[in-house]
Amino acid sequence: SLWNPRGGDALVIDLRHAPISALPKEMWNARFVFHNATFDTKHLLHSGAPLQADKLLCSMLFAGFVARGQPFNNREGDRRPSLTIATKELLGVDVPKEGQTADWDRSSLDQALVDYAAVDAVLAYQLLKTAVEKMGPGELRAANIACACIHAVARLELAGLNPEARRQGRE
Repeated sequence: SLWNPRGGDALVIDLRHAPISALPKEMWNARFVFHNATFDTKHLLHSGAPLQADKLLCSMLFAGFVARGQPFNNREGDRRPSLTIATKELLGVDVPKEGQTADWDRSSLDQALVDYAAVDAVLAYQLLKTAVEKMGPGELRAANIACACIHAVARLELAGLNPEARRQGRE
Protein backbone atom coordinates (compact mmCIF):
# COMPACT_ATOMS: atom_id res chain seq x y z
CA SER A 1 0.00 0.00 0.00
CA LEU A 2 1.20 3.49 -0.86
CA TRP A 3 0.15 6.89 0.38
CA ASN A 4 1.37 10.32 -0.59
CA PRO A 5 1.30 12.67 2.43
CA ARG A 6 0.78 15.61 0.08
CA GLY A 7 -2.77 14.41 -0.48
CA GLY A 8 -4.90 11.83 -2.14
CA ASP A 9 -6.10 8.37 -1.32
CA ALA A 10 -3.91 5.45 -0.41
CA LEU A 11 -3.20 3.03 -3.24
CA VAL A 12 -3.24 -0.69 -2.55
CA ILE A 13 -1.51 -2.88 -5.14
CA ASP A 14 -1.81 -6.66 -5.10
CA LEU A 15 1.54 -7.72 -6.56
CA ARG A 16 0.10 -11.11 -7.44
CA HIS A 17 -1.98 -9.38 -10.11
CA ALA A 18 0.13 -6.32 -10.97
CA PRO A 19 3.82 -7.01 -11.51
CA ILE A 20 6.45 -4.55 -10.30
CA SER A 21 7.31 -3.81 -13.93
CA ALA A 22 3.78 -2.39 -14.45
CA LEU A 23 4.36 0.33 -11.85
CA PRO A 24 5.71 3.72 -12.96
CA LYS A 25 9.51 3.82 -12.82
CA GLU A 26 9.39 7.34 -11.34
CA MET A 27 7.80 6.07 -8.14
CA TRP A 28 11.02 4.30 -7.13
CA ASN A 29 12.70 7.69 -6.70
CA ALA A 30 10.39 8.47 -3.76
CA ARG A 31 11.16 7.85 -0.11
CA PHE A 32 9.28 4.90 1.34
CA VAL A 33 8.07 4.62 4.93
CA PHE A 34 7.17 1.16 6.18
CA HIS A 35 6.41 -0.20 9.62
CA ASN A 36 8.87 -3.11 9.91
CA ALA A 37 10.63 -1.98 6.75
CA THR A 38 12.97 -4.96 6.51
CA PHE A 39 9.96 -7.28 6.10
CA ASP A 40 8.39 -5.16 3.34
CA THR A 41 11.72 -4.46 1.66
CA LYS A 42 12.50 -8.16 1.54
CA HIS A 43 9.20 -8.92 -0.22
CA LEU A 44 9.56 -6.02 -2.65
CA LEU A 45 13.15 -6.97 -3.53
CA HIS A 46 12.05 -10.57 -4.07
CA SER A 47 9.39 -9.24 -6.48
CA GLY A 48 12.02 -7.29 -8.41
CA ALA A 49 11.37 -3.80 -7.06
CA PRO A 50 14.28 -1.43 -7.72
CA LEU A 51 14.31 -0.06 -4.18
CA GLN A 52 17.07 2.39 -3.36
CA ALA A 53 18.85 1.76 -0.06
CA ASP A 54 18.92 5.46 0.86
CA LYS A 55 15.16 5.90 0.36
CA LEU A 56 13.87 3.50 3.04
CA LEU A 57 12.54 4.58 6.42
CA CYS A 58 11.01 2.46 9.17
CA SER A 59 8.39 3.88 11.50
CA MET A 60 8.92 0.87 13.80
CA LEU A 61 12.60 1.77 14.28
CA PHE A 62 11.80 5.44 14.83
CA ALA A 63 8.91 4.69 17.20
CA GLY A 64 11.19 2.38 19.16
CA PHE A 65 13.13 5.39 20.39
CA VAL A 66 10.09 7.09 21.91
CA ALA A 67 7.43 4.39 22.50
CA ARG A 68 7.78 1.83 25.28
CA GLY A 69 6.04 -1.01 23.50
CA GLN A 70 5.22 -4.27 25.25
CA PRO A 71 7.52 -6.17 27.62
CA PHE A 72 10.02 -8.32 25.75
CA ASN A 73 11.95 -10.94 27.72
CA ASN A 74 13.99 -9.14 30.39
CA ARG A 75 13.77 -5.65 28.90
CA GLU A 76 11.34 -3.00 30.13
CA GLY A 77 9.89 -2.43 26.67
CA ASP A 78 10.14 -3.79 23.17
CA ARG A 79 12.10 -1.31 21.10
CA ARG A 80 10.32 -2.65 18.02
CA PRO A 81 6.71 -1.75 18.89
CA SER A 82 4.01 -3.18 16.66
CA LEU A 83 1.98 -0.81 14.53
CA THR A 84 -0.95 -1.25 16.92
CA ILE A 85 1.11 -0.47 20.04
CA ALA A 86 3.04 2.42 18.48
CA THR A 87 -0.14 3.97 17.08
CA LYS A 88 -1.82 3.77 20.48
CA GLU A 89 1.19 5.21 22.33
CA LEU A 90 2.25 7.94 19.91
CA LEU A 91 -0.98 8.91 18.14
CA GLY A 92 -3.56 7.95 20.77
CA VAL A 93 -5.46 5.90 18.19
CA ASP A 94 -6.78 2.36 18.58
CA VAL A 95 -6.30 0.46 15.34
CA PRO A 96 -8.30 -2.71 14.73
CA LYS A 97 -5.86 -5.32 13.51
CA GLU A 98 -8.21 -8.13 12.50
CA GLY A 99 -6.85 -7.87 8.96
CA GLN A 100 -3.45 -8.96 10.22
CA THR A 101 -4.66 -12.52 10.73
CA ALA A 102 -6.95 -12.61 7.68
CA ASP A 103 -6.46 -14.92 4.70
CA TRP A 104 -4.20 -12.84 2.45
CA ASP A 105 -3.71 -15.78 0.06
CA ARG A 106 -7.20 -15.56 -1.41
CA SER A 107 -7.38 -14.92 -5.15
CA SER A 108 -8.52 -11.33 -4.66
CA LEU A 109 -8.57 -9.02 -1.68
CA ASP A 110 -11.96 -7.94 -0.38
CA GLN A 111 -12.65 -4.30 0.48
CA ALA A 112 -12.00 -4.84 4.20
CA LEU A 113 -8.43 -6.04 3.50
CA VAL A 114 -7.82 -3.25 0.99
CA ASP A 115 -8.96 -0.70 3.59
CA TYR A 116 -6.78 -2.35 6.25
CA ALA A 117 -3.70 -2.15 3.99
CA ALA A 118 -4.45 1.46 3.06
CA VAL A 119 -4.70 2.54 6.69
CA ASP A 120 -1.34 0.89 7.44
CA ALA A 121 0.37 3.10 4.84
CA VAL A 122 -1.09 6.28 6.35
CA LEU A 123 -0.29 5.22 9.93
CA ALA A 124 3.33 4.32 9.12
CA TYR A 125 3.92 7.85 7.83
CA GLN A 126 2.07 9.53 10.71
CA LEU A 127 4.04 7.45 13.25
CA LEU A 128 7.36 8.38 11.65
CA LYS A 129 6.45 12.06 11.61
CA THR A 130 5.34 12.02 15.26
CA ALA A 131 8.37 10.03 16.40
CA VAL A 132 10.74 12.47 14.67
CA GLU A 133 9.08 15.38 16.50
CA LYS A 134 9.71 13.66 19.85
CA MET A 135 13.32 12.58 19.19
CA GLY A 136 16.50 14.32 20.19
CA PRO A 137 19.40 14.75 17.75
CA GLY A 138 21.22 11.62 18.98
CA GLU A 139 18.13 9.46 18.67
CA LEU A 140 17.41 10.84 15.22
CA ARG A 141 20.95 10.07 14.09
CA ALA A 142 20.74 6.52 15.49
CA ALA A 143 17.38 5.88 13.78
CA ASN A 144 18.75 7.13 10.46
CA ILE A 145 21.78 4.85 10.80
CA ALA A 146 19.46 1.90 11.52
CA CYS A 147 17.36 2.74 8.47
CA ALA A 148 20.48 2.88 6.31
CA CYS A 149 20.90 -0.84 7.07
CA ILE A 150 17.40 -1.93 6.02
CA HIS A 151 18.23 -2.73 2.39
CA ALA A 152 21.34 -4.73 3.30
CA VAL A 153 19.59 -6.69 6.07
CA ALA A 154 16.69 -7.52 3.72
CA ARG A 155 19.15 -8.77 1.10
CA LEU A 156 20.94 -10.88 3.74
CA GLU A 157 17.67 -12.44 4.85
CA LEU A 158 16.73 -13.16 1.22
CA ALA A 159 20.09 -14.86 0.81
CA GLY A 160 19.36 -17.17 3.73
CA LEU A 161 20.19 -15.44 7.01
CA ASN A 162 17.36 -16.51 9.31
CA PRO A 163 16.41 -13.63 11.64
CA GLU A 164 14.85 -16.04 14.18
CA ALA A 165 18.01 -18.11 14.43
CA ARG A 166 20.01 -14.91 14.85
CA ARG A 167 17.78 -13.79 17.75
CA GLN A 168 17.91 -17.21 19.45
CA GLY A 169 21.71 -17.18 19.40
CA ARG A 170 21.81 -13.74 21.00
CA GLU A 171 19.25 -14.11 23.75
